[in-house]
Amino acid sequence: MRGVRTNTLILEGYPGTGKTHTLAITVIVLMLIGTRVIITSQSNNGVQALFEKILALIQTYPELQHLQDQVVQLRSERDEQTYAQYEQSGDLRRSVKFAAANFWMSGRIATYCKSHPDEPVVLQYHAHIKARRAGKEDDSLPPWSKVLNILRGMVFDASLLVACTTYVAGGLNPKGHTQFKANAIFLDEAGQAVEADMLMAVIPHIGKLHLLVLCGDVQQLGPVAKSEDHNPLYRILATSTLKRLLDGWPQITRVPLTYNYRGHPSTYAMSNCVFYGGIMKPGHPVSHWDTELAQTITRILKQKVTRATRYPLQALDANNRQLFLNVDSPSEREVHGTSYFNQGGILAVEGLVKMLHEGGIALKDIGIITMYKEDLRLLVQQLRLNGFDDVEVGKVDLGYGVRVATVDSFQGKEKPVMIVHFVAAHKYGLGGDPFGFVKQQLRLNVATTRSQEFQFLVGNMSCWQPWRASRTTDDCKHMAHVIDWIINSHQMVDWSTVEGLLDDDKVKWVDEKSS
Repeated sequence: MRGVRTNTLILEGYPGTGKTHTLAITVIVLMLIGTRVIITSQSNNGVQALFEKILALIQTYPELQHLQDQVVQLRSERDEQTYAQYEQSGDLRRSVKFAAANFWMSGRIATYCKSHPDEPVVLQYHAHIKARRAGKEDDSLPPWSKVLNILRGMVFDASLLVACTTYVAGGLNPKGHTQFKANAIFLDEAGQAVEADMLMAVIPHIGKLHLLVLCGDVQQLGPVAKSEDHNPLYRILATSTLKRLLDGWPQITRVPLTYNYRGHPSTYAMSNCVFYGGIMKPGHPVSHWDTELAQTITRILKQKVTRATRYPLQALDANNRQLFLNVDSPSEREVHGTSYFNQGGILAVEGLVKMLHEGGIALKDIGIITMYKEDLRLLVQQLRLNGFDDVEVGKVDLGYGVRVATVDSFQGKEKPVMIVHFVAAHKYGLGGDPFGFVKQQLRLNVATTRSQEFQFLVGNMSCWQPWRASRTTDDCKHMAHVIDWIINSHQMVDWSTVEGLLDDDKVKWVDEKSS
């Protein structure tokens, strides 16, 4: 932050460039000099990733561990009740998603009460709890809400960091209560936030606020707008505050992060060229990625992938970490709805997961992105039907099985091995367009920048190439450039040439109509 001349700063964090790590260190430094900080985002998932990174750093270094008593995360009452149910049922696998629950407001209040057992408000708190467990109210006590507000105020007074959504941040200072006034606010995933998100978090803290940091990447998915493209409000609602500031306020301080630490250079080379103009540079030497997992996958591919006759194929080695699997299968529309699925692609993804897992790759190291919800539903059923019980589909990565999600749910996340199923191969309708919304620039970028060590792309190049041949470079240019990159990289193979993947007698296909 050296050289910052304004109190508003934009941190442009391109994929894998260490945005979360940079933010976490900056927040900790500010806490060490007594700054009161709010980290916020428009979603709990956005807040959680940064908060857990900060906690991990604090708990790693002994000289920082005193800060543990000065952080609090605000979650909904429903989340707290859900966590309590998981704890009571012993469902440790699911309670992993609440790893920071001890730092929620309820946990901080409990800690405060243990360390101040003789304070009058603490005695009143325990008396209320005792009366509630007995199924009655004690009219001699102050109202329960008043006791809680006093305890919350005491927790806030002792805190230097509050983590919450922008909606919650907007209610941190209700009139008449001792609450939290921030000196610095960090709005993460600002590329998905609109003005209302930012203002909710900022306005209650005007007067004490000295620093506002907006963090994000305008090349990733933006705000979710339900309006159609032809609606005049769509462009406004679907454009983030971050994008508008970057386009219309050139004097604002911008700090770009351009060194990619997430993955092997070949896993993001295509996206770096197509979407970022080659600005990203390797954060680690190539030798850093010479891992046991990479060696195992390289061995599997050399054993299983034969040389295709339709496409020239470069030598498969540890420095070529992206492979396109061509599947000559059209996409189909679901019976009742507007979503799509691709049966041949689903079977190829299942076969690829089976090949990797049988070769020694743990399921928890594999992530799958599919572009359509119907394809996701059938893919999950297909995996489970054929013996893959550990399939994760929730928004939070619990770390026990193969994770399957749409592009939106995978934004901001990563896996050592990524499989991207494009699904789209529409041969009829859509004006001759085989892609639909799959060709959108931001969606393509997010889908192809989640991998750390290996990336597999699954699609129908036989359907795509005629479309590409009929288009100029400027027409749907990002999809056209992706196709050109795949073809020119010579890292493409027909799925039909991959031998020994599936035992046809054991493969079962979920009937889409019956399911």
